[in-house]
Amino acid sequence: MKIQNRIAVLPLLVAVLLVSSSCATPDDSSTGSMNLEFGESIAWFENANPERDALAAAKDSDVRLVALALRGLSVPGVDAALEQEYLDQCGYRLVPGVDDVIRSEEDLRFLMLAREYALAYNLTIISECVLSQ
Repeated sequence: MKIQNRIAVLPLLVAVLLVSSSCATPDDSSTGSMNLEFGESIAWFENANPERDALAAAKDSDVRLVALALRGLSVPGVDAALEQEYLDQCGYRLVPGVDDVIRSEEDLRFLMLAREYALAYNLTIISECVLSQ
């Protein structure tokens, strides 16, 4: 990739990382097993319906949030002040293949689609995960 293209992508990358980063660290014990097809490709995200997926998971009593492993754990759609409580109460599963290293425009597209999916999914599933008082 030419240096000019890298520079052009840099502001977008910084914006995505700033919006989706958090200070929490992943807790491997709460991630559980995942469907092997979940989030494996751009095509998967382009054809996914996060709201429907969240409702189906809730129907099966799976209220885990969808998280991204960036520099820290990112849980789109969850209020940062309540994030740890939701993670402890609901658990989470990581989108496979997401990290904070962008090597190509395809990597950036994958990250953006994964974040959009997680945001919509979490906004739907969060109403099913009631925090303990």
